[in-house]
Amino acid sequence: MMVGWFAFSAACLLASWWVSRRRMNLADTPRSRCAAVFVGFNEITGAVGSVQATPAWFTGTLSAWWRSTLEEEREYTRIETTTDAQGNSHTQTVTERRFVTVESLGSAMLIRLEDDTGRVLVDMTRAHMSVPSTYSDTTREPKWTAPQRSIFTATTGRYRQREWTLVDGQQLYVVGHARIDDTGSDVVVDGGEGEFLVTTKTEGTVTAGRRVGTWFLIVAGIVASGAGAAAAHGPPWVVALSAVGAAVLVVAWGTFELYNRLVRIKQLQERAWSLIDVQLARRSALVPEMVEAVKGYAAHEASLQQALAAGRATPAADLLALREAYPQLKADTAYQRLFDELSSTEHRIAGAREYYNDAVTILRDRTSTFPGILLAGRARVGTFGSRELIVAGREEQARPTVSLD
Repeated sequence: MMVGWFAFSAACLLASWWVSRRRMNLADTPRSRCAAVFVGFNEITGAVGSVQATPAWFTGTLSAWWRSTLEEEREYTRIETTTDAQGNSHTQTVTERRFVTVESLGSAMLIRLEDDTGRVLVDMTRAHMSVPSTYSDTTREPKWTAPQRSIFTATTGRYRQREWTLVDGQQLYVVGHARIDDTGSDVVVDGGEGEFLVTTKTEGTVTAGRRVGTWFLIVAGIVASGAGAAAAHGPPWVVALSAVGAAVLVVAWGTFELYNRLVRIKQLQERAWSLIDVQLARRSALVPEMVEAVKGYAAHEASLQQALAAGRATPAADLLALREAYPQLKADTAYQRLFDELSSTEHRIAGAREYYNDAVTILRDRTSTFPGILLAGRARVGTFGSRELIVAGREEQARPTVSLD
């Protein structure tokens, strides 16, 4: 009995560490905009968009994604033996019923996630789906084309039909790794290595649930440690010492994890800064190409030539505005391609700036509040972080200019 309690205590404390790590991973990851999703671990919020909408099996709801299952109710019998306080054994037969999935259907696992900056593809094949059921019905006559007859003899004849759907416009919270797809043109969030969560819950709801789970497991581990000492028939002080020892282990472990957490956040901040540099370099390369495309078209359009010649230099925003002023440019393939690239890059720069500011804010919060403030110096992240927030106007001032002569 004593070994069992101590083993249970160790299992609870290990599980609390695992749940806590997953919670901190979400809480410390800056939010990415759909148009600024980068290769690596991302946290995204957006509206569902269909790649190919199809009707769900039971309800017929036109959905971006759906899954339908048919579950069969089965009876399971087991023999239980118990011992009372007088040492007498009692045997009884226990019968329980539970539903087991016997058939399932579903749509393709690829959807779009959209916000005001753009969209990103999400391949949910490997995702842990946390989506509420939109249909559930228990019946003896399932709505299934040809339900497979069970070879399990102890069945009740009842079936449960369940369905989950995601429709266009529904808000999703997605956490997972992204990669460049096989064509090399799109970014796809497909989980990769590590956690891959797709849920209709908010980030706050998910992290709050994991926080409660962490503390529940910690308390259970400490109590189990004391119970193990009590099962060994040790004196009260041994029981107390065992529980205190488990608590001290939790504190030491938490301190170690907090230190590593601050270092990870600092690294995220540095990575966020590098993302801005990458997008600014991308824009600097695109602007000269776009100017050449505009000048090539301008050679055949006198009014446009005059508009371009009116200034010695043109920032990216002005080049984008030319498209609205001169609709003829939309017919130029080269210009249209560059316009799409430059417009996408502008969204990515804005998204990278938001991601960076979010990372700086997270680092400041963690290092200026207890208990992070106690370890900020040792983690070499500084009390308020080593970088400042990017304010409006900084990015515009850094825009490249190109001569139109």
